[in-house]
Amino acid sequence: MKYRTEQILRWLALVGMFIMTGSVLAGCSLGVALGFFLWPWPLVFTIGPYLSRSVAPHPFAFWKKSKSERVPQWVLALADQFGVPRPKEMRVKPGCEINAAVRGNIIYVTEGLYACMWTRIAKGIMAHEIAHLAQRKGTGMVDMMMLSLAVLPILIVGLVVDTSWPVLVGATFTILPVILPLRSRHLEYDADRRAAEMVGSDTMEHALEVFVDRRSWDQEGDTHPSIRKRLVRLRKVSR
Repeated sequence: MKYRTEQILRWLALVGMFIMTGSVLAGCSLGVALGFFLWPWPLVFTIGPYLSRSVAPHPFAFWKKSKSERVPQWVLALADQFGVPRPKEMRVKPGCEINAAVRGNIIYVTEGLYACMWTRIAKGIMAHEIAHLAQRKGTGMVDMMMLSLAVLPILIVGLVVDTSWPVLVGATFTILPVILPLRSRHLEYDADRRAAEMVGSDTMEHALEVFVDRRSWDQEGDTHPSIRKRLVRLRKVSR
């Protein structure tokens, strides 16, 4: 199921949840019935994919066979430009695929990316990953707002409709699959924008264009927009 379809179903469940909550407050039995009809069934199609993506470990989290390499000097200089602590280590995983991630102050790259570490492609990818480190300094307020948007409705529904745990669980899995992907996708767009400001929009676009025709990269999901959408957004903000 495509991300857009999943989000439509999630929003439909969210609307149903609020209709049911409001109808309980207003004593409208017809509204309660309508809300109960709209609330549960869309979740059947969205909870499974959401949980599988949320619970599944990140592909870079458990690299058993990765080896440690020195972080290139230009990557350290890029971290200085962004004003973030320098990465202390670069872990290289066997494989020809070009990919990277950052966790804590460790950068993970594939051998495919490490082999072309001094190209424009690597420059754009590394800038994007370092930008994620920079986001941690400036997204605290946004995180608090997103947390409030998620937690408060859950508490309200739990108090108004029922205090039993099934209702709280239902509210949680109605709101979080809507809110969290929106935040995650915003961070990807923002990292592209920040990276373009540091290394140039041409370099960042070049790095993304390499992956447009690669199916594994250009698919659209909860956490990452498609490469094509990222390119379109980047070109808009770079003008």
